[in-house]
Amino acid sequence: MDQRLQLSKALFLPCDSHGLQLLIKDVLGIPHYKVIQSQIRLVINTFCRSPLQLSIFPEKQKACYGKTTALVLVVITRWGTQAWAIESIYKNKKVFKACGLDDRTQLDHEASQLLCSRDFWNNIEELCDLILPIHKVQVQSEFTNAHLELIVSYWLTIRNHLEHIVDLQPALPEILQLFKKQMGRQVLALHGTAYFLTPGNIGVATTVEQQNMIIEYLGNAHSDPIIQNGVQEQYYMYRAKDGPFSPHNLAWNITSLTSFWHAQHSFSPVLLLLATRLSRTPANSVPSERSFSTQNLIHSKIHNSLSSTRVDKLTYMYLNRRVLDDKASEQHQWQDLSGKAEIELEDVVVGLQDSIETESDEGIVIEFLFNRLTLFAFTID
Repeated sequence: MDQRLQLSKALFLPCDSHGLQLLIKDVLGIPHYKVIQSQIRLVINTFCRSPLQLSIFPEKQKACYGKTTALVLVVITRWGTQAWAIESIYKNKKVFKACGLDDRTQLDHEASQLLCSRDFWNNIEELCDLILPIHKVQVQSEFTNAHLELIVSYWLTIRNHLEHIVDLQPALPEILQLFKKQMGRQVLALHGTAYFLTPGNIGVATTVEQQNMIIEYLGNAHSDPIIQNGVQEQYYMYRAKDGPFSPHNLAWNITSLTSFWHAQHSFSPVLLLLATRLSRTPANSVPSERSFSTQNLIHSKIHNSLSSTRVDKLTYMYLNRRVLDDKASEQHQWQDLSGKAEIELEDVVVGLQDSIETESDEGIVIEFLFNRLTLFAFTID
């Protein structure tokens, strides 16, 4: 798609949250962890699908922890449910053991043996130490402010986590191989460029491969060969803290990517445009996935006659309801307008009343007046 002329300036990149979820899926696909996953599903399904066990379980939770929490089932189409299921069963370890010793639960033999097995709980703890830090990074990558300059640091955090796990030596080489393969798919040249253009990462050393990848990407960022050479020279000076990027430059006190390059706009305007674009590019498709889920919720089998235009409007209202409610709670009443704002609003109303000719015009005017009232209310200190 990037070979098409109309899409030549577009950025194509994979969803980072989805890539991390695939990494978790690949790790849990290792035979040893696959067996543990099946045991976890067996225990959770035993309690969730039986009214008897499900009624006893909250009682044991209140006795052990003073509160009740829900068990999480693994759903393939729901990100994070694998990690949440592991965490939920580990947090309720005392409760499950108490249920296993209670004759009222009437558990089957296999589930009862698992709850009383020390190896089972050791495996659960091992899996928590492995998966939950990766899941934590995945949740961070789902945020709306997870832009491109953060992606490399996310994957480096996971690599450091995996390399420092000493209790998983038998499976560690296979896990690191899966990680390297998935990272190679997810982390592209534009991720590395955004990462190393961030002033806070100026002290991070780059390999020859990374350096060549960034220089090639910077060269392809502009079609003019003269500008290409200039951008590459500016990047070399930036990395060496030479010329306009000398250590005496006060801009090095700025940690924000966009703010730093705005301070250097007179020295490197092309790098400023590139850095600004990369910093404002979302690294995940979570907003799109969220809007699809909302559309499926609105355009259901019961409401299958809704037009696409109405569904779009209802989806917009649903997704932005919190923002709109926050703005509505902050705005003032029209009685609180200052004298100057009240006179200006009156002039607008009188002018619009003179221009009303039809009922449709009147509806448009009413909607316009409502928007103007909101606008005036926001201008009040």
